Amino acid sequence: MKRHLLTVLLIVLSVFCCACNHPHTQLSFIAMDTYITLSADVNDGVLSSVRQKICSLSDALDFHNSGSALSILNQNAGGPVDGDLNTLLQLARQYANDTGGAFNPALGNIIRLWDIGGQNRLPAAAQINDALAHSQSGDWQIQDGQVSLQNGVQLDLGGIAKGYASDIALQMIEQAGGTSGLLSIGGNIAVLGSKNGDDWRIAIQHPETEQASIGTLSVCDCFVVTSGDYQRYFETNGKRYHHIFGQNGYPTDNSLRSVTVVTDSGAKADAYSTALFVMGLDQGLAFYNQKQDFEAIFITKDRSVTVTPGLRNRFTLQDGGYYYEN
Repeated sequence: MKRHLLTVLLIVLSVFCCACNHPHTQLSFIAMDTYITLSADVNDGVLSSVRQKICSLSDALDFHNSGSALSILNQNAGGPVDGDLNTLLQLARQYANDTGGAFNPALGNIIRLWDIGGQNRLPAAAQINDALAHSQSGDWQIQDGQVSLQNGVQLDLGGIAKGYASDIALQMIEQAGGTSGLLSIGGNIAVLGSKNGDDWRIAIQHPETEQASIGTLSVCDCFVVTSGDYQRYFETNGKRYHHIFGQNGYPTDNSLRSVTVVTDSGAKADAYSTALFVMGLDQGLAFYNQKQDFEAIFITKDRSVTVTPGLRNRFTLQDGGYYYEN
């Protein structure tokens, strides 16, 4: 956890140094099990309110806290929901459907079994198969503020919660009159407006070199989220087991090292970056061609970089050991 926070902090600082000439208020804190930095042209009170909101979301959505609203929902196999939890679960259901279950918030039993970042267990195949039988995307529904969890499904919203929090945070800043800002919630980036009339330059984490970037994105008024196999993992007998699980109950094992998604919603960027990583390069590109409501950067284990058309003039690759596939 400490190593992950340090990596996030260094990447965040490399982004925020671009904004140091702005009359921005800045606030940093830890919530949602990660390092968060807010910077915007609003007063201290606004950012304090944003922090309170994020901390409230963190408490409500904590999968590992038996007293959280999400955990109580899991314990009761569903029930009524309202407010942010209702909105977030509706989005989670939509993105699970859109991606054919590649984004699957029903993997709570799988996540608890492996406990990556905690006990770092390597379960037996029989244990994985049993947990998987109770982790199917179709075994939960939400309708009219009522959640139904079937077949022992346990919801974990870790693949969308930070993105949703960035949506809410940016809305609060805009409602307070903010016109320029950059927020990082564990590396989930939200940018508002521009930086002195220019695009914001966002560092993209290097998949092989800790505390370094592989390239930069020039963007404004959008959300940028990266999912990679280097973010939370353990290694046994030379094999890496990371926290992004495929539909077979095992950490996804395909050609990808990371996927970065750029779009107009933090929740969508968060969910889609996970889903595209699970899909793999070819299926991920097919999904992009079908949806056309986001842009993406795919980085593979063989060091190829595939950039969708909307980002080709906005992404600058900095590591000469990597090459553009398109």
